[in-house]
Amino acid sequence: MDTIQQVLDNDTANPKWIGKVQYATPTILYPKTCKIILEKEPTIEERTAAYNNLNKTFRVPVDYVINEPTTNKIDISKINKLDKPTIHVTDPTKATIEQLKPQFKAVVLKAVKAVDSSLTENDYDYFIESKGEDWPIDITNDKAISVQIEGKNNATGQTNPIDVVIKNT
Repeated sequence: MDTIQQVLDNDTANPKWIGKVQYATPTILYPKTCKIILEKEPTIEERTAAYNNLNKTFRVPVDYVINEPTTNKIDISKINKLDKPTIHVTDPTKATIEQLKPQFKAVVLKAVKAVDSSLTENDYDYFIESKGEDWPIDITNDKAISVQIEGKNNATGQTNPIDVVIKNT
């Protein structure tokens, strides 16, 4: 850096040296002091491309390591239990998936928020299946339903099917 400063002080009219200084200064400073401020957060694809091209863009060896791009998404795949939902349908002998799925909304949200309270209904989808019979099902007595939750937006991962026993109330 001292040499660069001396050249600038003594010979600012030399464009060849000025060009070298413009290239060398960020290369010298970058690992220790420079920060790049972006207008918006880069996408995962942009981060991956930058990581893959890192050593291709510098003329000098890079002596530091950038970690693999990480996502800030919260993994919900470890959810393995749901509370028993309150189920009420008008004809419990012919309960359909369209009638039952909305009634799981609160218990699924509670399980997702138990992982991280910042997650919302927009961060997951969930699917229900009857176990052992086709729709519509009879829920006048206890009936096993399988629920699977899949992350999206700020959440990632997919749970294994979670068995929940339901009954019309």
